[in-house]
Amino acid sequence: MRVSKASKPVTAEMSKKDFWRAVNMVVPGFVADEYNKHVLNLLYLYAIRSEEFEQAGYSLDKGLLLYGNVGSGKTDLLRSLQKALFLMRSPLAFAYVNMKQMGDNFGTSGYEAFHRYFRKHWMFDELGQYELETVANYGNKVNIGESIILNRYEQFRYGHLSHFTTNLSKEEMEEHYDGRVWSRLQEMCNMIRVIGPDRRPAAVPKIKQARPQALTLLPSLTDESKLKTIMQEVERLKAGHECKFLDTGGIYLDFLKSQGLVPETVPPEIEAEEMHKLLTRARYADLDSASRKELARFKDAEEPPAGNKYTKELAYRCEKRMLRDCLEKMASGELVVKQLNL
Repeated sequence: MRVSKASKPVTAEMSKKDFWRAVNMVVPGFVADEYNKHVLNLLYLYAIRSEEFEQAGYSLDKGLLLYGNVGSGKTDLLRSLQKALFLMRSPLAFAYVNMKQMGDNFGTSGYEAFHRYFRKHWMFDELGQYELETVANYGNKVNIGESIILNRYEQFRYGHLSHFTTNLSKEEMEEHYDGRVWSRLQEMCNMIRVIGPDRRPAAVPKIKQARPQALTLLPSLTDESKLKTIMQEVERLKAGHECKFLDTGGIYLDFLKSQGLVPETVPPEIEAEEMHKLLTRARYADLDSASRKELARFKDAEEPPAGNKYTKELAYRCEKRMLRDCLEKMASGELVVKQLNL
């Protein structure tokens, strides 16, 4: 069903030494040993988008699922990757949530609690906790693990990556989730086993540390590097692939605006069309009473109120639409690349 290889985003470069510093920002004094060196190397190759990662039998187009015994360091390893991608200003930087936290949120807010996890890149920690994943809200029971996997699979088609940790083995995951869920989980994640003894009894308290001054990972992206990334996506569109570039943040959109290729303000026709899509989707969504009242205010306002979550969603949709339209025009030749002023 899926997808050709994604273009590799242009980010600040990172050496192995710098990556190790990022790991130690998450876990001060972290020790690399015979058990975790292989996984650390894979995470480094994934962070820098190296072809060596794919030569090892994995895919740069997928997220990561670290599985293994309790206390083997899975969460710390993925949180270290999260820190490294953030420091690199990588478009693949992801947010974090624990599955227990998601269960608690569903118990109080229902399906509304899930909506924030349907976009962007996310890490879901401790997948597969049998006693915590089936949660009730006013009589509605849902397995939040299955729900997240199915909903994130739909977002995977649009380039939103999902990362997981779990104490289950592959066999236990296949038994715990039905074939449809297990198949989707395998399709959107690289399965990486983490082995080793339980590190928790010997762990030291994590001390809040200031960012090391020597960690210089954040050179600003130049216009040339932004243009290189944009043109990689244009070439993919020319080859007939779907656009997977849209969630790399606003830096490329701002660059295209500065070149006069994207309007500074949202054209009324785009705003009207995207608002119609938003309202139509929300009308059929399972909204709580507070959300319905907020949506009614949003729909009836002459100017959508600032800070309203639907206002933010509309702005996101419009910017994404403008960026996609610009890239498609560049791919078709309607916009001439030579007019870029670098």
